Amino acid sequence: MLWIVNVNLNLILIGGKIPMKKETYPIIGVECASCVRKIETLLINADGIKNASVNLASEKITLEYDESKISIEEISKIIKKIGYELVT
Repeated sequence: MLWIVNVNLNLILIGGKIPMKKETYPIIGVECASCVRKIETLLINADGIKNASVNLASEKITLEYDESKISIEEISKIIKKIGYELVT
């Protein structure tokens, strides 16, 4: 793999896969293990999301996703539809 940093400090991958973005966000409304499973299962099955891990104790979610397939705004809408709020 060959990485190049352009003038805007963006990483560009040459001759390989597009890098996944990995971010952690607060999530509101998660109260139990069932909530965690519901959110993780829904997101992992969404196109463009490689991994979703909800931490019940800290009320945070770590997402690994392909920004070229799904935006954080779209992820937030998916989460909101099932009754939770992603704080971005």
